[in-house]
Amino acid sequence: MVCPSCAQLLEIREDGPTACPACRWRGEAYLFNPLPITVETAERALPQDATCLHHPTKKAVAVCAGTGDYICSLCAIELNGQVYSASYLSGAGKDKVGKSFERYLERPDSRIAMFLMLCFVPVANYVVIPTCFLWVPYSFYLYAKALRLRRTNPLYARVFGTARIIVLPVLLSLFALGWLVALCAILIFAITKQ
Repeated sequence: MVCPSCAQLLEIREDGPTACPACRWRGEAYLFNPLPITVETAERALPQDATCLHHPTKKAVAVCAGTGDYICSLCAIELNGQVYSASYLSGAGKDKVGKSFERYLERPDSRIAMFLMLCFVPVANYVVIPTCFLWVPYSFYLYAKALRLRRTNPLYARVFGTARIIVLPVLLSLFALGWLVALCAILIFAITKQ
């Protein structure tokens, strides 16, 4: 281990407190057993076995979902539940690789939750509650969009769980009903006041 302060090489024999003899840095060190590294190689093909397109002496273990070619364990890469060959992903399948590592996932359900939470923020509720007739229908539109995304995108289906499918429309309906009751009460109070 190297001292984080002066880069002096430290000799550590057991776990626990340690000090650097050069700069008197104090800290704790923990020793771990090294994990054995196992390297798997592709199995050699027998005469009756299917062989890899890229490695003719290796036994095929999968079929590339992009090209339909037989591939060995050296070439096989699993991506979003499907197996592709490395050469396919480095060439024609670059768009599949890009899509699998997208960092932005559209979340209309989060916008609905934000609208509902803003009603309880003291400063924002003066704007959000009176404009309920605008954002509640928009939230129902976002909910339908979220359901459509859930059917088409398996990643979104994992993120948008069953609890949100049930809770969001119920909360929106209760809020819209409460808003209508409050609006009717205000109108009745204004009419009877005159």
